[in-house]
Amino acid sequence: MKPYRPLVVLGAVCKFYSRPIRHWAESHGGRGPNFRLGPRTPPGHRLILRSPRLSDASAWRFLRLRDQQSIEPFWVSSTRAWAERHTVDAWVDDLLYMRREARAGRALSLVIEVDGRFAGQLNLDHIDRCAKNAEMGIWLDSECRNLGMATTACNLLFDYVFGTLGLRRVTAPVCVDNRLAAHSAKQFGFRREGTMVSYLDVGGQRKDHDLWAITSEMWAVRSGGGSFPSGQ
Repeated sequence: MKPYRPLVVLGAVCKFYSRPIRHWAESHGGRGPNFRLGPRTPPGHRLILRSPRLSDASAWRFLRLRDQQSIEPFWVSSTRAWAERHTVDAWVDDLLYMRREARAGRALSLVIEVDGRFAGQLNLDHIDRCAKNAEMGIWLDSECRNLGMATTACNLLFDYVFGTLGLRRVTAPVCVDNRLAAHSAKQFGFRREGTMVSYLDVGGQRKDHDLWAITSEMWAVRSGGGSFPSGQ
């Protein structure tokens, strides 16, 4: 497959940056390449959520390799080494997949950008517009932790998914060993609902995960926005 990689990259460039104007309009639904939420301004900083780009590859790779020890133990296991999973080719493959899922309405994959630089990702997966449910995942640059960035990003996302998209429930599976993520989920407004035994294979081992969830009603109360229309 390697000899054909330049064709894949060229195809990705054409697909993402030469898309007809009519497809750009899809960004309102979170499917377009120029989708953006924000900015929000946590103290001393500027944060936005936006669609991922081909040009994010080097920053994504650098952060993921640097923060391997804090991310890999709780990331889905693979037979490939961590470095092999974080090449430019891997980013291109992931980006193509994220775009397909977004266009199909099954996912919303966003980059957390802080002060103009790539600082992590916030993904909404398994979107079910009939059941009005989705699952959230987030990872953040270790240098941005304890600065309110993750909470700010989640606040921005929840305003959108519960208001504009009209979802009613967002869940987040958290490994029982990941105390930092559990603390963050509580800060975001999630409520722990129970433990899912042997739920995911992460860091090379099958692990129990706690199920955390937040509903549109919980979010409305927490954000002081009353309640969203029942028809959403």
